[in-house]
Amino acid sequence: MKFLKAICRWIDQLNEWVGYVVAWVTFLVVIVVFVDVVMRYALNTSYVFVQELEWHLFAFIFLMGAGYTLLKDGHVRVDIFYQQLSPKGQAWINFLGVFIFLLPGCYMIMVSSYNFVYNSWVIYEGSPDPGGIPYRFIIKGTIPAGFILITLQGISLGIKSFFGIRGREIRYGIDEHVLDRLLMRLKGKGVSAEMIEPEFRSLQNHSFKEKDTFINALKGRICKTGEDDMVKPEIVDMSAESEEIRIKLALVGRYRALILKEAEILVDAETP
Repeated sequence: MKFLKAICRWIDQLNEWVGYVVAWVTFLVVIVVFVDVVMRYALNTSYVFVQELEWHLFAFIFLMGAGYTLLKDGHVRVDIFYQQLSPKGQAWINFLGVFIFLLPGCYMIMVSSYNFVYNSWVIYEGSPDPGGIPYRFIIKGTIPAGFILITLQGISLGIKSFFGIRGREIRYGIDEHVLDRLLMRLKGKGVSAEMIEPEFRSLQNHSFKEKDTFINALKGRICKTGEDDMVKPEIVDMSAESEEIRIKLALVGRYRALILKEAEILVDAETP
């Protein structure tokens, strides 16, 4: 499972990075369109280069951002059953959809577009219009590149769905066993188990996907006390996932730095 999890993490991180780039390109499209509109209606002029740049950037966004959209489950779902199914049923639909429709469809497009893209790169195809963009072959190259990203993300989704069918969700970063090890390390340093264990166990209700989320949540659950080191209860609003949970926490203040230090050390060791 660790190998498959590492593959999913690499693919997801790749599309996260691509999505970040696409987001800035989207902002660039807004600027280009704004300039084009101002030039056309205020200055009564326009340039072929600017007009072509608009659809070049749009094509880049659409093709290169499709994998990121799949990562975030942002593609339109036209069905009346999926949302009513259990997580295992949804995993089955995703798994079958990936390997029956998504991957074969991506393969077909990549194969059929090969000659189209190859010939464009061989001749360094440019715009046929005077004043147009001379690098049209680059934007055509995003056709196979975009569908490669979708294919990779489909593989990641298929792996996640497979483990979802088996009832084993793939999570990044912090798993429940990290809390068990953290408790053992703290008990070994003299922290009262009766004081911290019930409250730490409540953290297992959350699905922490990143180290910073876990550490910040842990910080939020630890309250400082007065000079007499008496236990001081505090209500903390926690909403790490989709639900809001209010849980009373009381920890002796002098243990706060120790707990956070041990958590940082352990999480650094557990997070790839």
